[in-house]
Amino acid sequence: MGKFKWAVIAVSFTFAFGVMCCFAQPAKAAGPLGISYDGNNYVSLTINYHMAVEPRAQCPGGWSALGPQIVDGPFPPGLALQGFKIIGTPTALGNWLVKLKFMNVSCSGVFYGDETVTVNLVVSPQPVQR
Repeated sequence: MGKFKWAVIAVSFTFAFGVMCCFAQPAKAAGPLGISYDGNNYVSLTINYHMAVEPRAQCPGGWSALGPQIVDGPFPPGLALQGFKIIGTPTALGNWLVKLKFMNVSCSGVFYGDETVTVNLVVSPQPVQR
């Protein structure tokens, strides 16, 4: 398991027996980790071609998170969220913005909290050259 730095939260209470207790949680890093799909959150898709894309993060030592959860926007017809991957065969042309929330993000033992990512999914009749 990774190493965590701990910060004490300024919450304490006393039980009926006079025992004092406090809670601690990992110290939070400044700023987001930089999770993205396909490098810049622009995913070019071709109609009726199966695809799978998974998120990456700017973390040399490996990263972890809970989720993601869909916060806003639908996926193109034929695509779905499967674990961390966006996977399936798009069946309609168009442009979709999907907002995903990753919870309890950490990188090499440093806690980043929650991170929201907006992914632009573009389904074209043929591959788009960028």
